[in-house]
Amino acid sequence: MSAFPGHTRSPKLGESQNLIHVTWYIASRMLSISNVFLILARDKYRSTVLTAFQNVAGTLQALQQDADGLKAASAAKDAAAVTLDLTRKQLESGYTNYLALLSAEQAYQQALFNLAQAQANRYADTAALFQALGGG
Repeated sequence: MSAFPGHTRSPKLGESQNLIHVTWYIASRMLSISNVFLILARDKYRSTVLTAFQNVAGTLQALQQDADGLKAASAAKDAAAVTLDLTRKQLESGYTNYLALLSAEQAYQQALFNLAQAQANRYADTAALFQALGGG
C-alpha cells in the first residue's frame, strides 16, 4: 500500500513505474495548490482594483460637492460685502445705527471664514484624489 491516498503499489509495476506514479501524484497536487494561490492572487488583485476605483469615485464626488460649496461660499461672501458696503453708506447718511454696521461686519467676517473653510476642504479632497490615484 502506498503512502499516497488513492494510489496502491502494484506488485506488477516496477520501481521506476511506481516512481513515475508518485512523481505524477506530487506534481498534480503541487499544480492544484499553485492554482489555488493563483486564484487567491487574482481575487486579491481584483479586490484591490475595485477598491481603488471606489476611492477615486468617492474623492471625485467629494470634489464636486466642494466645488458647489465653494461657489456658494463665494456668492455668500460677495453678498455680505455688498451688504456691508450699503450699511456703511447708510450709517454715513444717518439712515441706520452702529449696531447694524457691526452686524453687517460680523456677517461679512463669517462669510470670509466660510469661504476659507470651503477652500481648505477642496484642497484636502484634491490631495485625497492624488492619493487615490496612486500618489504618495
